[in-house]
Amino acid sequence: MSSVAFFPVYPLAVRVVGAVVPGGVSLGAIVVTVACGAASFVLFHRWCRARLNPASSRAALIALAVYPFSWFLYGAAYSDALYLVLVLAAFLLLESDRPVVAGLVGAIATAARPTGVTLVIGLVAVAADRRGLFRRSPGRRFARRDFGVLLSIGGLLAWCAWLGVRFGNPLAFVETEGAPGWNQPPGPHTWLKLGFFHQLSRLPPPEVIAIVLQACLFVGCLCLIPAVVRRFGPGYAIYAAAAALVPAISSGDFLGLGRYLLPAFPVFAVVGVAATARRRWGVPAAGASGCLLVAGTALFASGYLVS
Repeated sequence: MSSVAFFPVYPLAVRVVGAVVPGGVSLGAIVVTVACGAASFVLFHRWCRARLNPASSRAALIALAVYPFSWFLYGAAYSDALYLVLVLAAFLLLESDRPVVAGLVGAIATAARPTGVTLVIGLVAVAADRRGLFRRSPGRRFARRDFGVLLSIGGLLAWCAWLGVRFGNPLAFVETEGAPGWNQPPGPHTWLKLGFFHQLSRLPPPEVIAIVLQACLFVGCLCLIPAVVRRFGPGYAIYAAAAALVPAISSGDFLGLGRYLLPAFPVFAVVGVAATARRRWGVPAAGASGCLLVAGTALFASGYLVS
């Protein structure tokens, strides 16, 4: 196991903030996550307001806020909140017709998470959808600056280049994932979850429940992709599907997938729409999800490997 498995943007941000706050890097990590989590809620609500009515926008925001694994937005020392705010900022910039800036923000995001390639896919898909590529009737022609979204892959390429210079292996982070302790090397055993049930048999009940819950959330996310197509178009559906499938394929047992679904924000927006249309179950569902959030937070803080 090696730290090269962790992309550099979050640790660098923590180092910068830790240099100015009294608690050093420990408090700096919490501050970065809390600030980025709060900014994520603001940007997600802004994205929803441009597409949904006020009630559905509020419901979507609540769905994200009480999602069972949203504790990673509330202070956990992980890169999820930072990555999510960068993803939302990149899409909002693209929607405001600033693809080059969106690509630059996306480049920071792809240097923050191994699954950042899904953002590149999403930005390209949404840019194509905005130009009518997925429609039968011709849309607006591509402008040269539209290709600015491709700058988003720059963060991943820069990290790979640094790993190549430093360790002689530009994909060292992939190799590290297969090290003892993580045991998730790329290959059929990981992709097909061949050791899934064996892994469950060795874990305590709270961790088994958490993994099964994450597998169910993944399936639920995929089931909502058609609704994303209808509501927000094929561009965002392609992004949401990639945001769910890529981490699912790279995980041998669905552990951690709960937090990796956080960037699939169009799915949360669809949940908000459904909750507004079916208010009878919207409030109980939010309450149940909030209870799972509290329980998961408590288990995580107690040392259980629930994500």
